[in-house]
Amino acid sequence: MKRREFVGAVTAASTLAAAGAARAAAAPAVQTRDRRAELRSDWDLIVIGAGTAGMPAAIFAAEAGARVLVIERSPVVGGTLDRSTGQISASRTVFQQAKGIVDSPDEHYADNMRINDWTADAALTRLFVDEAPDTVNWLAANGFQVIEGDPVKSKGHDPFTIARYQNGSEGGKSILAVMKPLFDAAVKAGKISLKLETGAVDLVQDSAGAVVGVVSEGASGQREESFGRKVLIASGGCAANARMFEDLHGVPLTAEIAYPWSQGQGLTLALAAGGVLRGGDKYVPLYGTLLESDNFPSASLSGILC
Repeated sequence: MKRREFVGAVTAASTLAAAGAARAAAAPAVQTRDRRAELRSDWDLIVIGAGTAGMPAAIFAAEAGARVLVIERSPVVGGTLDRSTGQISASRTVFQQAKGIVDSPDEHYADNMRINDWTADAALTRLFVDEAPDTVNWLAANGFQVIEGDPVKSKGHDPFTIARYQNGSEGGKSILAVMKPLFDAAVKAGKISLKLETGAVDLVQDSAGAVVGVVSEGASGQREESFGRKVLIASGGCAANARMFEDLHGVPLTAEIAYPWSQGQGLTLALAAGGVLRGGDKYVPLYGTLLESDNFPSASLSGILC
């Protein structure tokens, strides 16, 4: 799989999916620098967040010879992979081939759009279905294991017409088990520089408005500027930030079961740099239950999932 293709898919998967977010949080003051700073580039790529999107982006960029800096607010890498289902839909995968399932990106696209009542972003959906096969097959080639009997047409979601849901045998941990050794090896080899317990607090922009760096803050409170040719915000959403969640979605956060570091800092940074959050109006909820406590799974939810 080509680095460009994978990073493109990761970037699409990390698209900020919310609307009307001007009130989300008090935006940090984005830093601007003079021409000398504009010409400075310590890194080819600075990745904010070492989770589902940030880790593979860093891995593939490093493999291509890029100088990569990864900034992660939590003490460990992996993001939500330690608690997600690890479910990936894709066509033309080795898991489908093993069961004699014939599928294609075109059929995957048609199914996705049908399930979403044609409200999904067509361009992003097309990018996703085209890159999903190589993504899953890359994971499989590096040891990704799925639940026995997978792929399936449906599991906790509206059914596809063709079995293409691949669920990690240990949920998202199955994906983490593939990516973390590759990521750790790149860090050990000096191809990736990793800063844990370090959060991005500001973006640095040049006189034209382009983002050319990141201001980060470590556990000690000391701030540091890093400059890069490209900056990727891969820090996830705001499911652990009750105020921002309600501001973005218009409903209160009734239970706190999300990854504790999902505070929406990346969304705030993007807004401050002139970005726009979009896509929240395209969300189609699935069947389920309203969580009224932090107990998960609740008895009622377990009944739905079983």
